Amino acid sequence: MNALEQARIEIERLEIAERSLMKQLSTVRLALETRRSFVAELIRQRSAPIDRLPAETLLCIMELLVLEKDVSWQGGEHHRGKMKLAGVSRKWRQIINNYPKFWTNIKVTPKLGMICVKTHIERSQQRPLNIIIRNWIHSSTELPALLDVIVPHIHRWRTLDISEINQSYYQVILDAIHNSTFPSLICATVAVGGIYYPNFLRPENSPALETLRLSCLIPSEDLPPTDQRLSKFILKFSDHEFGSLAFPTQLLSQKLTTLSIDADQALPPIPENSISLPFLTSLTIVAFQPGQLIRAVVVPRLTYFCLEGGEEGDPLSVVFDGLQSKFSSVHNLVLRTRYVDIQPDDGEAICLAFPNASVVEICPGDIPALFSVGDDDLCPADYLTKLSCVTFDCICIPYQLPDDDLIYWLNQRQQRGQPKLCVKFISLSLDDNLEVEGIIEADDGHGKSEIDWLSERFDSLRHLCTLELVKVQLSKHMVLTSASGTPPVLVRIPLQMYCLLIHRSSWRRRL
Repeated sequence: MNALEQARIEIERLEIAERSLMKQLSTVRLALETRRSFVAELIRQRSAPIDRLPAETLLCIMELLVLEKDVSWQGGEHHRGKMKLAGVSRKWRQIINNYPKFWTNIKVTPKLGMICVKTHIERSQQRPLNIIIRNWIHSSTELPALLDVIVPHIHRWRTLDISEINQSYYQVILDAIHNSTFPSLICATVAVGGIYYPNFLRPENSPALETLRLSCLIPSEDLPPTDQRLSKFILKFSDHEFGSLAFPTQLLSQKLTTLSIDADQALPPIPENSISLPFLTSLTIVAFQPGQLIRAVVVPRLTYFCLEGGEEGDPLSVVFDGLQSKFSSVHNLVLRTRYVDIQPDDGEAICLAFPNASVVEICPGDIPALFSVGDDDLCPADYLTKLSCVTFDCICIPYQLPDDDLIYWLNQRQQRGQPKLCVKFISLSLDDNLEVEGIIEADDGHGKSEIDWLSERFDSLRHLCTLELVKVQLSKHMVLTSASGTPPVLVRIPLQMYCLLIHRSSWRRRL
């Protein structure tokens, strides 16, 4: 057999092998496609992972999405969120529709009609109800009809919020609930311009009331003694003068643990140490003449004290003079006197009155009063021997960044071997007019840019304390251009990165 015949035989053998392999490959591909189709069908028939959750677990997740929000939702977010979840699947819709707790928050507004309110009443079964009546400002005839639906279930009302309504609608509500009792009401809010103490909130009509918020209350003689069950009371007086009326101390239950009093007008004389609140732990006073209230209360368990206002009346150095023992239990001190800066004498009196305060919140303008170091290298804040945290609210960079007084005092603490403080900035933002090339005159007579000045402040604070930023504007629009003239790039720089870039980058920046 010559070479040609051998070659042809070999080609034929290879062709047979090729056909055999192609047949095997076709068989494998067919089997693979069949298996893929089978797997795809199994996946299509199988329910989604979340649908395989037990109904109880799914219900807990839905509660976190729908119910864990504040009951005073703005608009109809609560109802819309519930409807979105109900539209996911039939199973979800059945769970939501059949779970009474999802239907206990009823917001009576002009936007939510009769059908929606009736649906909530029906599906809530006999669960306690949270009622919000709000946004009745413009003329409408729907409110009486809606009240006719919910008032028969008044025995189930657990919370009630009446706000953002005019006087005529408020009277419609009072007429609808006249002579009614609220056996289950534990929390009530009434915020209507210029009201007398509501009869339905008297102890005989709301015996279970624990939390009460009254806004724009008109002083009057006919004020009831507060039920001793009341533990939280937030009271804002209207601008009506007290005249010959005495301060209504009968409203202040001895069982109170939280009290807030807001009074824009002059208060009548209150005897010193005449208001005993033995269980009070939180006190907020918003007044331009706070001295009488501060000296009148006896609060041995107070741990939180907040003072706002203080535009008129005695300076704080007089208000707090000689009160070293009254507020010795206070650990959290908040001073929000935004309309008048605290003076150095005030700062010393305040620190002496709250010697055990460990957390202090003040306005940026009050830094010199508390942290300005005198000739003896001491400042008022040194009286706060347990101080661990200082908070500054509403800081606008660069104009309200803590100045040299605070930095110098922190440096003195460090040299004395005292532990680092926590310094917090709340609601910190960058000023829109911050200029990279703006010049600030330094103490040595040499100018420095706002950027360099800002960077030095952050560097100093970072080394002298534990720096925390809360509710911060996280980014800032910046246009970056290089020296080579490449096209500018618009970016959003996080604030922390911004503070780093302005100190170390070679870019030129235009905010």
